[in-house]
Amino acid sequence: MTDAKLRQTLAAFDDAALTTMASKGLLRRAQRDLEAGKVALLEALDAGARVQADGEEVRIGPEGPAAATCSCRAAGVCRHRLAAVLVLRRSETPAGAEDVEAPAERDDGEEDARSQEPAAAAGDPLAEILALSPAAIARWAGKATLRAAVEMLEAGAAPAIRVEGASLAIRLSPEAPEVRFLAGQGLDGMLSKAPRSRRKALHAAAVLAVRRAQAPEDAAPESFGEVVEPADTAAPDPGFLAAVLRCLRACVQSGFNQAPLVLEERLFALSVSSRADSLPRLSALLRTIAARVRAKREHDFSLDLEAYLALVAEAYALARALEAGPAESPDPGRRAALKGQVRQDYRPVGRLTLYGMGARRWRTAAGARGVTGYFYAPEENRWYSAGLARAHGHDAGFSPRRAYEQEGLWGAGGLSKLCRSKVILQRAAAAADGRLSLSKEVSASASPWPFRKQALQGWPLAFRDWERLEAELRARFAPGLSRPRPGPRPFVLLPAGAGSPSFDDKAQEIVWPLRDAQGRWLGLTLSHSAENAAVVTNFEAALRGGRPWAVAALATAGRGRFALEPFSLFLQGAEGGCHNVGLDRTQGRGGRAGGGFLRRLGQSASSLLGRHAATPAWASPTGAAARSLTEAADALLGLAELGGILDGGGLDRIAALARGFEACGLAPLAEALDRLARSDRQDFPDRLLETAHLLTCAQALLKPAPLLRDA
Repeated sequence: MTDAKLRQTLAAFDDAALTTMASKGLLRRAQRDLEAGKVALLEALDAGARVQADGEEVRIGPEGPAAATCSCRAAGVCRHRLAAVLVLRRSETPAGAEDVEAPAERDDGEEDARSQEPAAAAGDPLAEILALSPAAIARWAGKATLRAAVEMLEAGAAPAIRVEGASLAIRLSPEAPEVRFLAGQGLDGMLSKAPRSRRKALHAAAVLAVRRAQAPEDAAPESFGEVVEPADTAAPDPGFLAAVLRCLRACVQSGFNQAPLVLEERLFALSVSSRADSLPRLSALLRTIAARVRAKREHDFSLDLEAYLALVAEAYALARALEAGPAESPDPGRRAALKGQVRQDYRPVGRLTLYGMGARRWRTAAGARGVTGYFYAPEENRWYSAGLARAHGHDAGFSPRRAYEQEGLWGAGGLSKLCRSKVILQRAAAAADGRLSLSKEVSASASPWPFRKQALQGWPLAFRDWERLEAELRARFAPGLSRPRPGPRPFVLLPAGAGSPSFDDKAQEIVWPLRDAQGRWLGLTLSHSAENAAVVTNFEAALRGGRPWAVAALATAGRGRFALEPFSLFLQGAEGGCHNVGLDRTQGRGGRAGGGFLRRLGQSASSLLGRHAATPAWASPTGAAARSLTEAADALLGLAELGGILDGGGLDRIAALARGFEACGLAPLAEALDRLARSDRQDFPDRLLETAHLLTCAQALLKPAPLLRDA
């Protein structure tokens, strides 16, 4: 009779688990050895067993076949270890509840990854996962791996989770490897065929997927707050930064042509290394670059090569800045910005007087969806926001529009009321980016306030001059390693006139021209994706109700120009004077049913709008500097695609560009290009990435607003 703990362990290793651990072919060979009488139990030990399999000896204990030893000394799991499991499973009847030994109590107060507290039900993998505490999961995974796991979970499709006997099978998406959590094996005993560098992150993501499906509040990133927050005092590991820089140089040498799998795996492994725990900004960049390497290898047509090069250059510049250390960066705030921050704590801000400026519904590429209300504090000249959202795969019945209309905030009403009211918050708390806490400790009172053009004109948030708006956009989204990457920002526009919306068939978006008093035309855009079609229909219907005297729009920094998406129209006759696009219901024609009927008939979006498709005449930056920046970007990308193969023609072109930038007065870029032109094969990757980062920053400083040549 073998040990009870061993029997309990082997009960979880069914054929599916053994196949995940090895392969179907290896398991079939082990089964043939068993059927041929080549496998036998030699000895039952106090804590395991000795098994002979085809002339080799296997020692297996309660830790299971992964920790077993075999005299064949094969790399990885051999057929002899699989055969040992098969013979032991055949020779024993399932252990009853009385045979299962309770885990020994620990008197040091620590949690063990294999026997978590509180004790899980024997043989129930789901109960074991739910019994894990967030702190235990975070300690097992590590900060960097946990961040990668959250990204994997958000990027995947709806996870498939099923119980199969004593194991739980989890697949984050149809393309992802299956993960198995085995009863009694704990976190270290999870199985999958994921590459070694990604395995732990995938396993952590699988655990979070199960917890999110069963107990969403325990799977939120905030549950791991005290564990995942980076330590600002720890100096980055010089050896780690040196490894990162070597990998980024390799991106220049092979990442834009061959894009080998080994490079992708090295980048990902560095991103989840324990040495990246206190560097969330750099680790996130490395994971993003790893995904770009994979996209290049798989010939993904949607890959933006210029953006890919800009990411590699940004990571290189960031690693260099971190490498410099406190001697060159004595400012603690700058060092903290270089390291990055996982999440932003809510900090008390006391009493706030806010004016609702509309609300926007949204959906991310990963499937998260929600609604956000925007509020302005005139006394601080600062934007605040409050939102209701659900992560992908959670709460399928959640509707942003229903949440907007029905879910209350701070005991003062729903967003549909608050986003067009004067709101006074007591005991308010906010994150650094202006997100307001929805804590029950916060109280609010709301009263209607009339939207008046005279009031808005006196606030810095409102813009009547598109040239001034462009300057504000550039200042808001100015590049810099010492500042956090800016997120989307709302702006209020006071147009002197408006043109008719048109449909850009190439970009699949609505373009709505607005004119300022000087006659300049600004193009606001609204995506016409399948998920956004009802929002577009609502927008069209709202415009038929009258001409807005003001528009609230969300600004983002696109590749070639800034983008402005309208989310709130200030209209006479609208409820509270404000119509929130895709959230407030419209009167008359243009309802959701009509749009849906036309879509079901297979009409194109341009037919749906009753207009011909058009290509908007976007204004382009003019001048020698803008032309030189575009030409230099093309030249650097061409060099990266050559993988460091230097030829006279390419370097001559770089030297000519350097002279051109010097003539334009852009000395730093001219010097960087000159160093690149004179570089040898050894220092070429460094010079290329230095120049690419400077070029990206220069392009950002000259990025134009979405101006149109005409309406």
